Amino acid sequence: MEEVLRQSEERFRLAIKATNDAIWDIDLKTGTVSWNETYSTLYGRPPETSDSWQWWIDRIHPEDREVAVGELRAAIASSASSWTREYRFQRADGRWAHIYDRAYIARDASGKAWRVIGAMQDLTTRKQAEAALRESEARLMNAQRLARVGSWERNLETDNIDWSDEMLRILGVSNNPPSTLAAFLNHVHPKDREKILEAVDKAGLSIAPLDLEYRVIRPDGEARSMHSIIEAVRDDQGVPVRIMSATQDITDSRRAQEEGWARQKLESIGTLASGIAHDFNNVLGGVLAQADLAVEELASGSNPAEELRGIRKLAIRGSEIVRQLMVYAGIESEVSGLLDISLIVKEIVELLKVSISKHATLETDLGQGLPSVRGSGAQLRQIVMNLVMNASEALGERDGVIRVATRCVPVGRIATITEDGAEGDWLQLEVSDTGCGMTQETKARAFDPFFTTKSAGHGLGLAVVYGIVRALRGSIHVATESGKGSTFQVLLPCAAKAAGSANEPISGAGDGVRSRHKLTVMVVEDEDLLRQAVVKMLLKAGFDVLEAANGSAAIDLLRANGGNIDVILLDATIPGASSHAVVVEAAEARPDVKVVLTSAYGPEMITGTMEAPQIRGFIRKPFQLGDLVQTLRSALLVPASSLGKGVNFTGASSAF
Repeated sequence: MEEVLRQSEERFRLAIKATNDAIWDIDLKTGTVSWNETYSTLYGRPPETSDSWQWWIDRIHPEDREVAVGELRAAIASSASSWTREYRFQRADGRWAHIYDRAYIARDASGKAWRVIGAMQDLTTRKQAEAALRESEARLMNAQRLARVGSWERNLETDNIDWSDEMLRILGVSNNPPSTLAAFLNHVHPKDREKILEAVDKAGLSIAPLDLEYRVIRPDGEARSMHSIIEAVRDDQGVPVRIMSATQDITDSRRAQEEGWARQKLESIGTLASGIAHDFNNVLGGVLAQADLAVEELASGSNPAEELRGIRKLAIRGSEIVRQLMVYAGIESEVSGLLDISLIVKEIVELLKVSISKHATLETDLGQGLPSVRGSGAQLRQIVMNLVMNASEALGERDGVIRVATRCVPVGRIATITEDGAEGDWLQLEVSDTGCGMTQETKARAFDPFFTTKSAGHGLGLAVVYGIVRALRGSIHVATESGKGSTFQVLLPCAAKAAGSANEPISGAGDGVRSRHKLTVMVVEDEDLLRQAVVKMLLKAGFDVLEAANGSAAIDLLRANGGNIDVILLDATIPGASSHAVVVEAAEARPDVKVVLTSAYGPEMITGTMEAPQIRGFIRKPFQLGDLVQTLRSALLVPASSLGKGVNFTGASSAF
């Protein structure tokens, strides 16, 4: 039995040692305390006297002492058989250990406690890890809150989603978080839900993270813009098991960006309005001065021809300002076709040689056999003219070189291409000079309308170039250094077919013309002074003329005289019955009648609402008498076989 007892105690000693716990044993009858080796090593060797209990009490942290000791004494005094408590206890080296203490209270037959055996487990390492984890989580939560970045994780097996606090705050659903992807989609803008589903599916197939922008609708109805990075988490076999996402609320940054754009737009509009006011006031001032002189000349019996020619010149200048503004705004384009850019450049460069600075040497390096570009000859000529004249002005009073080059550039060699990301080869037009160059501040505003560093300039040259290039789906880039010159590179997408002539003649002349001595024109125009002047001009040109001030009056004339009307000059926007109704009535009165539309806007502005086979031409206001007569006669020369084919509005002042 002694051997059995010895073996049992040995097993107990080894078991205690294996736990690495500090074991204490209080004999309540004798008041003695026993300690194991671990206890002595970690916390010191207390004396084995009745004061040993007090030694334990004295080493409990002051903030924990009263509760720990009080609960143990209460457990001993009661009928409890166990006691547990966490507290801080001083180690032998003076540091504080986090202790989880648990004890068994042995009682005799009467229920009186006579022995207490306890084990002290050191939780310090775990507590420190937990504190570090809490601190890390707090930092993460604060970082997410400050950056407005939330996170979520979806279990692909259960479809359950775990949300970070910040993500729930962003969604506004802290009290009722969506538990599945389907529930989350109810908080996504309806137009963006399919985008979320596609991204989640792609994330499972992709190794790289995916970027995604979408909108969520909060319970209060507010829409918020989100930017998410989504990535799949895979198991050891590479199978996706979770989808993780970091999501940032970018609403405020987007609003700030839009406000910045709005401020820039307002600044541009202010500059634009100032420039328009300046140029048009100059034009109107010249018109008024010339008109006053003409009146004085008439009163004195002299011929005011010179003054009238001046008024006409000023009116043409004003219309050119409007046209340039419309081109810059991207509202208007010109006749489009397949063009040889080198041929266009060669033609305009020959004309520019007499216009540029006498200090400039104009050199060219034009590629041959280049792919064609789709656009209008006028557009490309204006690009070249404006860039070359800008380079000439940059030379000032010093000798220098202006170089114009064209080449085909593969897309792989282009660092920055257009916004739509089109692929394929590009045509590059490069205009460089050895002039004064630009500062970075000037470069940043080079394409702003009416911004100029020249005292005599109006600031539309480069702005018009930018508008044309944008309309042609190209891009323009500037390399410049103050005092060392500038290089403008225009990139235009290549067209599929070979280039044709930029100015093809109208075919079919002479077919379908009525053999009558005089042709009858009906002028439909609500501006009285303009209509009266046009009527007088057409009468002098040999036409019979009917006139109407609105659509309803025009329809009445058609019903009374429709069979005798050869061609209608029709304002696209008139009061009364619409222009479309006038065209319909004209077709019923005379199916082969020709209609020439006119408007202060370009043809692109009216193509959507005015389509009919009778429409054969367009002339933009303000127009000159010769152009108007030519447009009307050309409309009448369209072959009869063309009836019913309609019109393709591609010109600003021509028949089709």
